[in-house]
Amino acid sequence: MNTKLPSSLHIDSGRGFRSTQRQVLYLIQGLQQRGGEVLLCCPKAGHLFRHAKAQGIPTHPLTIRSGLDFPSTVRLARLFAESPVDLVHTHDAASQSVARAAQGMSREQGPRFGLVSSRHDIDGEETLNQLQSADSSVRWLAAAPRIFKHLEKLGVPAAQIDLVPHGVDLETFADLRSEPADPWGLRQSAGPVIGTVSHLSRQKNVSLLLLAFSRLLETAPTAQLLIAGEGPQLRTLHKLSDSLGIAEKVTFAGVVDDLRSLYASMDIFALASDGEISCYALLDAMGAGVPIACTASAGILSVARHGTTALVVPPRDAEALAESMARLLQQPDLARSVVGGALEIARTYSVDRMVELTLESYQKLANNPRSGSSAG
Repeated sequence: MNTKLPSSLHIDSGRGFRSTQRQVLYLIQGLQQRGGEVLLCCPKAGHLFRHAKAQGIPTHPLTIRSGLDFPSTVRLARLFAESPVDLVHTHDAASQSVARAAQGMSREQGPRFGLVSSRHDIDGEETLNQLQSADSSVRWLAAAPRIFKHLEKLGVPAAQIDLVPHGVDLETFADLRSEPADPWGLRQSAGPVIGTVSHLSRQKNVSLLLLAFSRLLETAPTAQLLIAGEGPQLRTLHKLSDSLGIAEKVTFAGVVDDLRSLYASMDIFALASDGEISCYALLDAMGAGVPIACTASAGILSVARHGTTALVVPPRDAEALAESMARLLQQPDLARSVVGGALEIARTYSVDRMVELTLESYQKLANNPRSGSSAG
């Protein structure tokens, strides 16, 4: 182990394998590659636990049901005593609350430097009291500028926040068009595939994409729509596709772990969201070299530029979204142009950059003379 890197214990309470859990995996793999000593705590029944074990990452089962989960707090405090580390890196709000409580239980055996807390989204229910927000033993990592500002509004000093955008695994998408896997049999239709990756919530507005796709079929009748993701709107979206008469053209793929096969299946990536924070799927599509049609909603314009990296249309305009998808299908030169611009953007969001920025934050925490009550 490279002793220059602080040892770190990572905690994630998610049971699925959304973009946030994928980023945890990327980070831990990057730390290991640099010689860092790591340990991951996450639910044993979750996807992240399975993926981490398959990658040879030291993993400890810990199921956190809420930020007030006292049994998990006790188990974590015991783990601090059994496996001392320099810092604890939490990857969601519930994990951070439990880790802080466990740290309080084990003053003499807690993390030597303190806590690092990643925020990947804006949690409307999250509140921070003045004592917590001003605690110098906590360093905050914001995945997007809007999250940075949100944390400031909650009372976290800007000096304790670092902007660490998500990383795109460009190696996964190398030579993507040679990918033979087609789990959904979409290539058999010989028609173009419009794809999206999204949490199926009201804010993501996948219903708008279904409306736009139904209009696209007027000019591209052999097109297929691939929707990857899960969420509370799934049943509603199924009903809408039925009512639009396009159910046979729409594939609901659920959560897809294999990003390579997923993006290799797409001819166009479409995003109809009313608001994005970190634009995870959009950046992956850019890295995968898939031409993009998207709405000009909050957050998207931080990475998407109309005519340069994507075709960007007004939000909640199904007709405009359908027209932009048709243009990308009908104008190969335009599609290649926006793909080239998007790849340049994706390269600035590499996994290596994300890991290095995280390590810089670790070093800031280690250098803080007031951090960690058990230091020294």
